[in-house]
This record gives sequence, C-alpha cells and structure tokens, in this order.
Amino acid sequence: MVFYRLAREVSPAAGFFSIAAILMIPGVFVHAQLAFCDSIVLSFWLLAWGAFRPALEKRRCAALFGAAIGACAAAKATGLIAAATLLPLYAVILTRRRGFRRAAVSAALALVCAAAVFFALNPPLWHHPIAGMSRFIYLNTHRESYNIAIEFLGKRADLNHPLPWWNTLFWLAVTVPPGLLFGMILAPAAVRRRRGAGTVYLAIFCALTLLAVRAIPGLPVHDGTRLFIAAFPFAGIAAGCALARLFEQGGARRAASLAILAGSLYGPILYFPNGLSYYNALIGGAGGAEARGMEPTYYWDSLGGEVLEWLNRHTPPREAVLFAPFSTATLDLYRRDGKLTANCMTLQRLRDAVAKKKAGEEVSIPRFRWYVLQSRPGAYSPIDKKLLADKSPVLTVRVGAGALGEPGAVILRVYRFSDLGIRLPGESASESAEPAAPAAR
Repeated sequence: MVFYRLAREVSPAAGFFSIAAILMIPGVFVHAQLAFCDSIVLSFWLLAWGAFRPALEKRRCAALFGAAIGACAAAKATGLIAAATLLPLYAVILTRRRGFRRAAVSAALALVCAAAVFFALNPPLWHHPIAGMSRFIYLNTHRESYNIAIEFLGKRADLNHPLPWWNTLFWLAVTVPPGLLFGMILAPAAVRRRRGAGTVYLAIFCALTLLAVRAIPGLPVHDGTRLFIAAFPFAGIAAGCALARLFEQGGARRAASLAILAGSLYGPILYFPNGLSYYNALIGGAGGAEARGMEPTYYWDSLGGEVLEWLNRHTPPREAVLFAPFSTATLDLYRRDGKLTANCMTLQRLRDAVAKKKAGEEVSIPRFRWYVLQSRPGAYSPIDKKLLADKSPVLTVRVGAGALGEPGAVILRVYRFSDLGIRLPGESASESAEPAAPAAR
C-alpha cells in the first residue's frame, strides 16, 4: 500500500526510498515481528493512511478506509488515536471538497464500517455491548496494576513519575539512523508545492499525532519506543520522500541520496537481530546510551538461540534455570517448541511456589543452577544491583560493538544462582559452582 500510493501520487522513487527507509529503522523491523498488537496497529494505520485520499474521491474506498480504522482501533489504545484523529480529519476535508450533504454519506459509511469491524473483532461486545465497551475503555485508560518503571537519562520514570514532554522527540533522534533523520528534517520543505505533498503531509501528521499523545504525563512509559512505534513508519515515509527528491535532482544530490540510504544500513546490520537495542551514533550507540542512563533492552529478544543452547547444555537434569521478571507464557512456548529443554522457572512463578510452600502446600521447588538477567535497569531488584556490582556473569550477550570502535552494551547476563546468596525453603547447601564459560558473543 505504501509503495503503491507514493509511486502513484508522488513518484516511483518516493515509493522505493520510503519502503527502504521504513525497513532500515531497526525498531520498526523488529517490533513488526515481535509485538503482536503493535504490529497490527502499525499495519492498519498505514493502510488507513493509504486509503485516505482515495476515500475522498470514491465512496467504496471510504468503506475500506473505515474498515482499516476499525481494525486499528480494535487492536489497542494506540489504535484508538488513529480513529480519533483520521476520521474527523476525513470528515472535515470531505465537507470542504463536496459540501455537507454529499460528504455526509461517505463520512457515515466510513464511520459505520469502522464501528462494524471494531465490533466484530471484539467478541466480548457481542453479548454485552454497553458493559463491554465500558470495560474496553477502562482497560485502555487504567494501568494501576501494570506500572512498569524505566530508566530515562538516569532518572526513574513510571505512571507516577512521568517522562519529560520531549521524550518522544529524543527517542526519535537517537533510535533512527542519522541519515534518515536528515531526510525527516528536510521533508516538509522538500515536498512543499510538489506533486503528492498532501499525502506526505498526512504521513507527517500521523507521526506527530502519536509523538504528541505519547508525551502526555500519566501515560505508560515502559518498553522504550514500542508504545509509539506506529509513528516511525510515517517518519520513514517523510524521510524517504525527501531523499527521493534529492535523487530526482540528479548529479551530486543523487549520489548523496544513495550514500545516505546505503549508510543507514550500518546500524541495522550491526545490531541484527537485536534491533530493539539500537541507538544511533548521535548518542554513541547502545554503549553511549547505557552510559547516559538509557535502557539497552526490554523485550527479551536477547534470549536467542546461542543462549538457549548454552542453557540446555550446561543445566543438569535435576537442576533448573531461574529467569528475572519474564513472561511465563513465553518460556512455556520455548519449552513446547523444544528450544529450551532445560527445566526453568520465572521469578514470579518461584515467588508463588515459595508462598504456597510456606502456607503448608506440597510444592516442588527445584535446585537452581543459573539466574538469567536482562539489562533493563528499571526492573532491577536490590539483589540484581548487588549482582551487577559484585559478581561476574558466566555468560553475556553484547550488541552494538562494531568496526568503528563502538563499545556496545551487554543486554543479557547469566549468573550462578549461588551468587544471589539466597536460600530457598527446603534447600540444602549449594553445590560447588561450575567454572566460568565463554561469552556467547
């Protein structure tokens, strides 16, 4: 859709450069594969953007536009923002072009299709539409029991301690390849009074909408750029169209546009497959970001094949691996798929087991050999901080260490469980620890 709309309304070069720019933003590339609801919002918001202009001209396209908006809104709260901004904008522009009476039919069609798709994709609404909608709104506006803290430039932030208003602009500046940032800055001037400028301006509007909303105090702050990742493809469109304009001018500017695009590949390749840890050269890469108090990772993409294989080989049959705060369901998937054959348990499940054992229930708690910790400072416990200060891990995963001298950052560490210095109920003296093993990479 992105290539088709841009090639048709701006130029084929704009379509090519924009697709390349989107795929070269590491956060977009990885989130689109890992973050289920976010990838749905990202995809359908792009589809709604692509259908916006045709919906102004053809009534059947208004239905497609509305359907994309409905699917976007059904995914998560972020998608509701698309509906709350694009639908009113569509109605206003349509009214100015066609007059109120003619515009009302197409606007109503888009609204009905959006509502129908939203309703169809939310089964709890089928039997209890009013109560269900109330519940939907509540779940998307209240996070008291899901207050995840992060470190942002050395300061702790959560629902009660909001990020500074400029946090989204900062993240955009340090998590997009510098060459593409240059294109984003040029975009408004590069497309002004050019063919298809309205389509590019709409993409910029979509990006700014999420950047502005995400800056509101009191909203969830966790997971780095994930909560507003849908803004990044639109920023990529802006950058791509600006670079395409340079390319079309020929000569040295054509060479410069191609050099910027080629140079933007360096970061994504260097960090692959851990694109969520990508920080650009403006902040010194992942190592520089960590030194300045940013979190180098958050989504456990560091738990790759090499680490899983190491844990499988070095965990005795009667012992287990303990993971710092992690999704129990994800670990169960790893075990079901045969990727993690070692016995394992999350910290939350261990806490539940210990509580049951203290209450007198018969609960089996394994002897743990390893403790796996990802580099997410906002989630560190006092024990984690003591481990980092006093003990050496037996296995590490480092990203961002490149040929240009970047030090990179460690995004995952495996410690001996005995290093934690805690004794579980019913546990005898620990066995002697294994010798240190070489790092995974």
